[in-house]
Amino acid sequence: MITADPPWLALARAELHAQTREIRGPGINPRIASYYETLGVPLARVDDDGDPWCAVFASAMLRRAGVDPPKRFRSARAFMEWGQPGEAVPGAVCVLWRDDPHGPHGHVGFFLYADASRVYLLGGNQGNEVSVHGYDAARVLGYRRP
Repeated sequence: MITADPPWLALARAELHAQTREIRGPGINPRIASYYETLGVPLARVDDDGDPWCAVFASAMLRRAGVDPPKRFRSARAFMEWGQPGEAVPGAVCVLWRDDPHGPHGHVGFFLYADASRVYLLGGNQGNEVSVHGYDAARVLGYRRP
């Protein structure tokens, strides 16, 4: 059975096809700036596109699809307190730990698929761009859905 992508995943795929990536040096890519603008963040409050922006990307795609993101939309781990627990299905919000499983840092992206040891996410700030990247499945904190 073929099912359509949830709207936020379709929007994220469009950003992937636009080859959205950071600008080297000072300044911010206008597409990345638009994610902050979607969330009502004045660009004066954004250092440049070198700031961590994975959660901003996920939040902007959700907002553009008509779904409210977490209140702390700049924090990957804030997604663990957002929505409902979900399954690993395409478009699920996948939250990973970074540096320390119990620490404050994380990463967030939209689940696409998994193999025996990795989960593959479409997300922002993956290699300084919107991309599909594989992560060790042992780093998954959870999957969430609106």
